[in-house]
Amino acid sequence: MANDQNNLKEILIEKLFRNTASEEEVRQLMQMIKDDHGSLDDEVSEKIWELIPEQVTLPEDISDRIFGQTMAKIGKIDGELVKAPKVKNLDKGRNRLGRWLAIAASLALLLGIFGWYSYRPNSETVVRTAFGEKQDLQLADGSKVKLNANTKMVYDRNWASNGDREVYLEGEAFFEVTKKPETGQRFKVNTNAAVIEVLGTSFNVNSYGDRISVYLEEGQIKLHLIELDSVILMKPGDLIVYRESDGQLINKHEVETEYHTSWKNGVLIFRASPLSEVLRKIEETYGVDFEVADTVNYNREINFPLPIDRLETAISILNKTMGDLEIKKIGDKYIIR
Repeated sequence: MANDQNNLKEILIEKLFRNTASEEEVRQLMQMIKDDHGSLDDEVSEKIWELIPEQVTLPEDISDRIFGQTMAKIGKIDGELVKAPKVKNLDKGRNRLGRWLAIAASLALLLGIFGWYSYRPNSETVVRTAFGEKQDLQLADGSKVKLNANTKMVYDRNWASNGDREVYLEGEAFFEVTKKPETGQRFKVNTNAAVIEVLGTSFNVNSYGDRISVYLEEGQIKLHLIELDSVILMKPGDLIVYRESDGQLINKHEVETEYHTSWKNGVLIFRASPLSEVLRKIEETYGVDFEVADTVNYNREINFPLPIDRLETAISILNKTMGDLEIKKIGDKYIIR
């Protein structure tokens, strides 16, 4: 249990570092720190400071302002207002500040109200795809990524030779990760709800909104579900679907690969799939909205491949496969009745 808590602390700290942590996650980390009546675990404490790149030197006025603003934010969340001293030297500051202030100072330098990360040398790459667009990438380590439509991925162009390889994903992507047996480097995919950790493997991640779906095609991955504070070891053919809003967790084994990865080839293959799932995939890909007049029809099964390179073609084929139902576009919405 202690190891799980430490893992969660590290995950939350890393999310703060990338400014992807929600207010609730900040609260959760602050509570963990307050509940730890001793000093913060050395391993986690060291992790905070390792995340601060040695080559980064912020102007004093900027570092003071970020520190003060972030302390105010942390104080507001925690219900306490803490006066922020000036910290001109990280090492001296670390020794001088007490336990709570040392942690808060670290988070201040990692998070910031407006994100100190923007002051780093510009090695961060942000890739976005539009609705209906896919994109292929090859990362510096040789790993290959295919991004689905309406997706954003952030990563560092200059990964260290001995550190974790990390990307930050919103949307859907298929990864073919290059193994690094000589260094043992891990590859991590960070999303709002989970962290996927691998050494070398092929897998699909769908992370739109509060729902995450991870399908493992080859290899082995470790899935950290942040909200549940749990770790799941996945094997080929495993599918994990988790929804944060209601805590629903689906864990399936020996799932057919084609449905979860066929989008790479411009087609979605449905077999006994509910209409609700089909519509969700089209909405994610093209940013359109559907409304089904009779909600009973959401459970209607679809057994047909749909091309997704063109919205009009997908709608036309879906229309023909639904028999007595008809799709009509009214304004900006597609109505099914």
